[in-house]
Amino acid sequence: MKKKLLSLFAVAAVALMASVGASAQLWILGEVDGNGESWAPNLGTAMTAEADGTYSATVVLSGKNSGYNYFSFTEKLAETASDWGSIASSRWGADSNDYPVDSHIGEAMVLKKGENAYKLSAGTYDLSVDLTAGTLTVTRQGDTPTPPEPQPVDALYVLGEVNGNSWAPNVGVEMASNGDGTFSATVTSDGHNSGYNYFSFSSKLAESADDWAAIADSRYGADAADKEVVIGEAMALQAGENAFKIGAGEFTLNVDLNAGTLTVNGDTPTPPEPSGVYILGNVNGNSWAPNVGAAMEFDGKDYFATVTVDNASEGYGFFGFSTLLGESAEDWDAIAPYRFGAPRSGEEENFLVTDDMLGNPLSLTNDNYIAFQLAAAEYTLTVSSDLSSLVITKNGDTPSDDNVFVLGTVNGAHGWSPDLGYELTKESEGVYSGTLRIENVADGYGFFGFTSRLAEDPTDWDAIAPYRFGAPGDTDYTITEEMSGATIDLVTSDYQAFRAPAGEYKFTVNTSAMTFVPEIISLDPVQEYPVYILGNVDGIGWFPNVGKKMDFDGVNYTANVTVDNANEGYGYFGFTTLLAEDPEDWDAIAGFRFGAERTGEGDHLVSEEDLDMPLALTKQDYVAFQIAAGDYTFTINAERNTIVISKGAPSPITNFYILGNTDNEGWAPNRGVEMTTSDGVLFTAENVNFTPEYESEYSYFSFTSRLSEDPTDWDAIKNDRYCADGADDVLIDESNMFTNLSIVPYSYGQKSFKITPGFYNVTVNTQLLWVNVTPGAGVDAVNSDLQVVSTEYVNTLGVVANRPFDGLNIKISRMSDGTTRATKIVHTAK
Repeated sequence: MKKKLLSLFAVAAVALMASVGASAQLWILGEVDGNGESWAPNLGTAMTAEADGTYSATVVLSGKNSGYNYFSFTEKLAETASDWGSIASSRWGADSNDYPVDSHIGEAMVLKKGENAYKLSAGTYDLSVDLTAGTLTVTRQGDTPTPPEPQPVDALYVLGEVNGNSWAPNVGVEMASNGDGTFSATVTSDGHNSGYNYFSFSSKLAESADDWAAIADSRYGADAADKEVVIGEAMALQAGENAFKIGAGEFTLNVDLNAGTLTVNGDTPTPPEPSGVYILGNVNGNSWAPNVGAAMEFDGKDYFATVTVDNASEGYGFFGFSTLLGESAEDWDAIAPYRFGAPRSGEEENFLVTDDMLGNPLSLTNDNYIAFQLAAAEYTLTVSSDLSSLVITKNGDTPSDDNVFVLGTVNGAHGWSPDLGYELTKESEGVYSGTLRIENVADGYGFFGFTSRLAEDPTDWDAIAPYRFGAPGDTDYTITEEMSGATIDLVTSDYQAFRAPAGEYKFTVNTSAMTFVPEIISLDPVQEYPVYILGNVDGIGWFPNVGKKMDFDGVNYTANVTVDNANEGYGYFGFTTLLAEDPEDWDAIAGFRFGAERTGEGDHLVSEEDLDMPLALTKQDYVAFQIAAGDYTFTINAERNTIVISKGAPSPITNFYILGNTDNEGWAPNRGVEMTTSDGVLFTAENVNFTPEYESEYSYFSFTSRLSEDPTDWDAIKNDRYCADGADDVLIDESNMFTNLSIVPYSYGQKSFKITPGFYNVTVNTQLLWVNVTPGAGVDAVNSDLQVVSTEYVNTLGVVANRPFDGLNIKISRMSDGTTRATKIVHTAK
């Protein structure tokens, strides 16, 4: 069985790049009372840091945006109101933009690096942020009043974005009343919100544009926020402020307050398809007009154009973007859903691009956007294919970062540091290459990424955050041998590390095309990793150059040890896959150590209840195990990253049974095929008749060391069962027959093995926790003409040889007709 140690024994490359960690301070950005309800990178409401590492704050939201406010978080604030770039890598937001918090009050919502805003209705709330867990929990103060049921009224108005109106409590389209609680009105929408408009209803209007409270008890809306209208369908209408969402066009709204329904009639015109990306505004001598724009080219990855920004006012020009041009110079409404630009963070009219922003990604949005303001000159503008970011490069200037460095576990480096990187040689404009070595730090693999700038401080990842780039995707990108010489895309945001087999490589990076070509020169031979026990075992003590080596059988690492009394009857231990040469050089093995998961402030105490149970191992933020002094057996499963600690030598098991579909019988806790043993460790059963499960092509089975008396009492044996090691039932077929397959105690997993029905020989090692299945002879008489063509022997560790081992063996004879025979023998050396 191939050993898989990546998740446990790898250096914490990803953890260093994107660790959650605790921050010294956290601020709330956006539309909360402490910020004057404005978005600005230098304006934030400070949260209180709690003792458990969380942050809390109480905020008041006014519902300024159609009854809602928007907010996110940051670990630091900028110095100016326009410097969003300085906090780009410090921002925390929702899993998706405008995340509807009202539907998740009291729940732990996802919080992750980024700028996606949360959306929350008016009220007073308690916010609790846990950066370590990556969650936000919002609690509403006081009870949410139950809105009154809709009642027939004398008048009804359409509020919101119809007939050119904006959201205001004193502006609405009066509907015609039929005198029986039903109302109708014909309205138009222009689709200026990404192709949609929003509206609701009220039985009265306020006297002023800010007096929403005056109509709070008179409003009617949908049964969910931003409910999209279905033409011709009677939709639920209820008291409240939830808005309906409708496309551009002319429509008839029919409201029945008695039935609590809204029916909309009319056809939504099909909007024109986007025809490209165009730069609107003061570029290349153009003026601001909806039918004039500089077309951008598309290279399959980004949109780009070289333009001259004109001097429109005091040395500056102004521009934005659209994916559609109008037919006339007055046709702004036609392209309204297709326009985008800089995100609005306050009351400013434009987004000023300063020199320090050049070359760095700037955010784009089609929601509440403003124009970019840029000093007149010639520039290259690059817009990402998803229209989410813009990079502006001033032509004629020497790039400030005309180099590429490789970060990670390369050329002797076993860890990640923002101030250390291997510099590639510039071959031509935008093309860099070099020969380097990928170090073996995790099951034969190393990890790396790229940056165009290094930091001065080895802890200052923020200093190089805007200059880093790497692999696409959500997980480490594995480079296989077949990919040598292939071209791989690079990304500058939401990137991941590359993972590659250890060896010598030639790298070629093209920063213009944002591509990477790895060429394998030679690969290191595959290595088996040793595991050493560090600490108070067998009189060793804590030293980085001394450890007890564990035995490995292809599935588990095992060792029998004496834990020494180091302090008040307890000893302490951990693990490493590498030993140092110097007894003082802990740094040499820092990237190779692992231990218990941290659950408190001290070491992980192993109690009596923890014995014989799988305990989690971790490479990240680990602590030592603490256990009472005595004799123990340690068993590490490298695939599951767990350790089982047993007191003293493992107790022999008296009985062992196969449960499941055998001999045309079904599953029962009081019936099983008894296996034989001579040492209480290795159990065998020959020619077991596995028969099909009901309405299945397979036979299913697991094991137990005890049977119950009652055919329905599964609870009686739940602590004695052994099952397949997998998330699903494990299939035994030609690919893994004759192979040691892991079994686990029932307390850890409860999946079965499945096999094509037939006769099989079964061997189980109850100490090393594996099962080996081979074809059996069946019940037919053996033909006397059959000959033995080959013989193999399997010892108790699962090792196969062509001669018997000392002690207990499973002898497998392959016959001339292709069948096999398995017998148990004990061999004594003479």
